Amino acid sequence: MDKLNIFNLGIKPFFILYLLLFSGCATTYYEKGHADLEEQHYRDAIKNLKYAIVENIYDVQAIRDFGIAIYYKKKLTLATRFLRLAQTRLPNDPLIFYYLGLIYEETGQFSRAIRMYSRYVDVSPLNPLRDEIEGRLYVLLNRKIETDTQLTLVQEKSLNVISIPDNSIAVTYFANMSGNGELNILSKGLTDMLITDLSQVDSFHVVERARLQHLMEELGLAQTGLTGQQNVPRMAKLLGASHVVTGTLVDLGDRYLRVDANISDAKTGKHREMRKLTGSLEDILKIEKNIAFSIIDLYGIKLTKQEQKAIERMPTTNMMAFMAYCRGLNYEDQRQWQKAKTEYNTAIKLDPNFIDAHIGLVKAIASAKFKSAPPKATIAQIVKKGKGKDFKKADRRRMAEKRNQNVFPGKARYHPFSASMRLPDSGGRLFRTATHVNPGFVPSIESREPTTDENSSTFGTSAPIKVRIPVPTSP
Repeated sequence: MDKLNIFNLGIKPFFILYLLLFSGCATTYYEKGHADLEEQHYRDAIKNLKYAIVENIYDVQAIRDFGIAIYYKKKLTLATRFLRLAQTRLPNDPLIFYYLGLIYEETGQFSRAIRMYSRYVDVSPLNPLRDEIEGRLYVLLNRKIETDTQLTLVQEKSLNVISIPDNSIAVTYFANMSGNGELNILSKGLTDMLITDLSQVDSFHVVERARLQHLMEELGLAQTGLTGQQNVPRMAKLLGASHVVTGTLVDLGDRYLRVDANISDAKTGKHREMRKLTGSLEDILKIEKNIAFSIIDLYGIKLTKQEQKAIERMPTTNMMAFMAYCRGLNYEDQRQWQKAKTEYNTAIKLDPNFIDAHIGLVKAIASAKFKSAPPKATIAQIVKKGKGKDFKKADRRRMAEKRNQNVFPGKARYHPFSASMRLPDSGGRLFRTATHVNPGFVPSIESREPTTDENSSTFGTSAPIKVRIPVPTSP
């Protein structure tokens, strides 16, 4: 709506006529209505804000506050209409973002709720509610992935792999061929790190690991249940990926293992085996880096210096910390948040600079605290700016961000869910998923035309595979 128009939003004409004839007082109706709203006297607020709107049908703040007041009376559809109307004149108002987020969340419109909460966090960086909203964002993003996965399964027969963007890629769990149960957990960490590194490349749209996990849960599959080559075409459709990375872990004894990786093109049916890498358990992250570079080289992608440095960065050099992180991922998948927190804390104690473990801890804390009912706050809390200690904390946070930016080069973006510690999350993987989930990760029944970026001339060409980070080739 380009122009404010309140006549179709639920205020009856006879009421407007009555107010035009009999309204008028020293204290404006808006001031009264806003005060009633702040004091949570919603019935009085609705009455006075109606008067205010009729006195001035272009009073955008009265229109906004009226939408908030009727939200509290559970008239969600009407509240949405008033708030969206106010948004045409107040495009960066935190109150509008906050309450539209609440409404969309309550009505199960997770994508819209995520957008509104994200905008609220952007325009209110020092607000005390930021921590709660950011934690809620992570949970809602995860819920969206879960509901999208369920919808994809319902629509499976109608899905067409041709409509999936050419540059979309999924990484499955590497199948444990050894019978050593510890390698099952290691496989999750290996897949997570590979997704992290591929997410650094702008040429790729990478499917989030959470989507793979939800899909396996919906299908009742074990960790390696989707890794067989015969399952790749179905996997590609369900994950919304044109290219699928599969692989195996083989225990060679004496803490040595071999990692075999393969990549399949779902559209052409071509299958490509990559270099088999063998090393000690302590070399697993070096092996993962080489797999990532092998995939990038295979498609002839020329990395920027920032992308190169971001992928080369080792998340940790402490194998015990990495195994604790892998256990944390496993507990996270089982929704055992307290155990996940314990493992992530262990990883952090072993390596305080292990950024991914910090992020895992923040996600586990947010999930453990999550309540099904959306948060409620007073008007004053929602628009409150940080003062005193809050400003000092914010200054320290900004300094920490600058330090992190220097230490962690590349496309490191600050994690959108950790207000207490602004740490880079190697590309904000889960948050980026929300921005790409419709065009790339969840193919719809109708076909989609790929974008120009998705058909870049470099993607799909072959190039020699190089080993970038030395690892042993035999025990």
